Amino acid sequence: MRRTLALARRELAAFLNFPAGGLVLAAAPLFSAAWFLFVDGFFARDQASLRGFFAVSSLALSVLAPALTMRSWAEERRQGTAELLLSMPFSTAELVAGKFLAAWLLLAASVAISLPVPLSLGAFGDFDSGVIVAEYAGLLLFALAAAAIGQFASARSESQTAAFLASLLALLALTLLGRANRLVELPAALAALVSWVSLGAHLEPFSRGVVEFGDASWFALVAAFFLWLSAGSVEGRRRERSARGSPRRKEARLASFLSLAVFAATALLVSLVPLRADLSAGKAHTLSSYTRKLVSTLDEPLRVTYWRSRILADRHPGPDMIESLLRTLESASRGRVRLRVVDSSKDPAAAEALGIEPRQMETVERDEQRLAIVHSGIVLEYLDASRVLPAVLSTETLEYELARASSYSSVS
Repeated sequence: MRRTLALARRELAAFLNFPAGGLVLAAAPLFSAAWFLFVDGFFARDQASLRGFFAVSSLALSVLAPALTMRSWAEERRQGTAELLLSMPFSTAELVAGKFLAAWLLLAASVAISLPVPLSLGAFGDFDSGVIVAEYAGLLLFALAAAAIGQFASARSESQTAAFLASLLALLALTLLGRANRLVELPAALAALVSWVSLGAHLEPFSRGVVEFGDASWFALVAAFFLWLSAGSVEGRRRERSARGSPRRKEARLASFLSLAVFAATALLVSLVPLRADLSAGKAHTLSSYTRKLVSTLDEPLRVTYWRSRILADRHPGPDMIESLLRTLESASRGRVRLRVVDSSKDPAAAEALGIEPRQMETVERDEQRLAIVHSGIVLEYLDASRVLPAVLSTETLEYELARASSYSSVS
């Protein structure tokens, strides 16, 4: 441990000696804050929610992590210091752990720099502190996986540019992969696999204030797996393995395959552990055990389409709470519930043709008071049958209605 900490201090000192180091760490939270406030329209929404800020922050970390880790091993080899480092009395595990710890601490510092955002915006609304704590916990866990993936890319690359691009593409793909279920209707088994692999899908519950043991463990397992791969790559260079096709190389490939199998089995077992903490006010995102069991054992996908008007979502807290509960249901279903959120203002006739009720809402635009037609309703489809909840503005009885619709008899 002492050697690991010494190497981590060396890496941190090297970064802090870089004149623009502080600006690099501040770039991610500054970009996230600017996007959230001015592009995403926080003030126009008039809602006490930082979900959009943390969603952009995970993407910003997906760019920052490769920038911080690309030099871990690629730069050592370019400068010719890798051989010196490998000849020192450090074990491979200590070398990999030291560099990883330094990268994660820098990412954690970048996350901490964003703390003034929720603190300063607190004056504009009654934010749920439990949700914010969970969202920060999710970002720190995401940083674990990002730092490990970035280091592995650096260990396998000959240049910083190659390491940066490889880890950037990998992180963006893993972060955005979960959205494939919302864009394309995949078979139930494939949809469950996509959600299981996606880092973004495992980060989603944190944005609702829910900390699940399976999701937290997934980030730790991903980090451990890529650190193991990094150690194998570094050890291979240290031993100067023989030519391709040798018994040693074959043994290494077999070990990699077995480790992948162990990782998958461990992750699957961990995902079955039903430990969770709902930090949101009033435990708003805790489904009953009956509902969770029901949606996770559906034989066919339950398609849920939430039609809501953008103008209503910008001015009323109900649509966000409804969507959050639907996301919780989708997450609990392991790919068996397919959620789609549609802005009814783009095609109000289509929403009303399905049975979604229009409502009038007073709005003020350019100092003029106007009446707007808004929608907030849900269409449930299972097999060849459908059911419509024409007007939904709260979550008081929504779980009960969704549980009824999740069984074949309730929609047939």
